[in-house]
Order: sequence, then structure tokens, then C-alpha cells
Amino acid sequence: MTRGKRKLAAHRIVIEGVTLNMGVVEIDGGRVTNVRTLVGEEPGTEWLPGEIRLIKEPDGTYNLFHNGIPIT
Repeated sequence: MTRGKRKLAAHRIVIEGVTLNMGVVEIDGGRVTNVRTLVGEEPGTEWLPGEIRLIKEPDGTYNLFHNGIPIT
């Protein structure tokens, strides 16, 4: 995953069996730091239509997928 801070928004965010409609995933240094509901337009947010799915790894980090394709 690309290093640095990113905010990714999508129609659906799926994490640990929970689906957020219109959500945001915040990433810093390649690690997920926050997952939340989108509240209006936010500067610097990348819009990805469809679904972002977070899959938890044994070490507690997450792999991200956009419509089934890994996000790097």
C-alpha cells in the first residue's frame, strides 16, 4: 500500500461483517487509522465508486480491496 496519508471514500465500506453506507477509510503510513461514515464532501478525499472491503490479518493490520481488487 502507498505510504503517506490518504482518505478513501466509497458507497460501501465492509469491515468485520459490518457495512457502512457512504463511508471513509483513513490510512497513514500504509495502516488503517480510522473507518467512519462520510459526512459531506471532504477536501483531499479520493472517491472510489462501489465497495471497499477491509480484511483483517493475524497481526491486526488490514488489507484493503476496491471491488475485489487490492488497493495499493
